[in-house]
Amino acid sequence: MTDHDYIRAHLLQEICDIKPLGHISLEEIEANRKQFETFIELMNARMRQGYFRYGRNEPTEPAKIDYLNHIKKCIEAYERTGNQERLVDASNSCRLEFLFPSLKKVHFLSNDDGFHAEIFK
Repeated sequence: MTDHDYIRAHLLQEICDIKPLGHISLEEIEANRKQFETFIELMNARMRQGYFRYGRNEPTEPAKIDYLNHIKKCIEAYERTGNQERLVDASNSCRLEFLFPSLKKVHFLSNDDGFHAEIFK
């Protein structure tokens, strides 16, 4: 273990009370950043296209689309076709549902509710 690895592990243990999963290289961090930027660029391009197709959402007006239903349809289409464009559409609908919520009891509570992604083994 290098000095850097030891210091990193110690700081993570002290700050977060967690054990690091392993060293992540700068190359991995850069690759993840580029992937994320590409995804965000695709989302923004689709949002611009949607602006011309559907018009602008106004905070004082009800949503023009049932975003929750659209998210489900996009995921079903992705599962059926494998077309990742549907994931971008679903993400944008999540974004719009967040900005223009359709639920009456909408809130944001950041806590560990036990709902987590499953890891394949």
